[in-house]
Amino acid sequence: MSAIINPVVEICEHREFDAGVDVNRLTDDVGKLTGFMAHIRVRCRGCGVMMKFLGLPIGCHLDGATVSVGAEELRAAIAPHLDWIAPGKAPEFRGFVARQAPVVDVPVSGEIIKASH
Repeated sequence: MSAIINPVVEICEHREFDAGVDVNRLTDDVGKLTGFMAHIRVRCRGCGVMMKFLGLPIGCHLDGATVSVGAEELRAAIAPHLDWIAPGKAPEFRGFVARQAPVVDVPVSGEIIKASH
């Protein structure tokens, strides 16, 4: 089965973009401010295709940057300039990061089958 390609996307040179940013204040159960998070999306104005953010893990890391499952949204922890904490100095890891599991050989009934993800 072949993928359906939008002909406009195929010929678009992706020269102009629109971006959207949502900034969220993060609080704990009692309403105390615990941080800030920016969610950023970028779309090609010419063809409408969403741009993908590359090289980051999927998840939501409250002291770093990750992407959504489709990589179309950057999720970045942010802080006011005076509140910035140097990398590696955060008191604890907050959030989650999804990583791809390695492919392994699994023995089943005397046979070895290639497991894939």
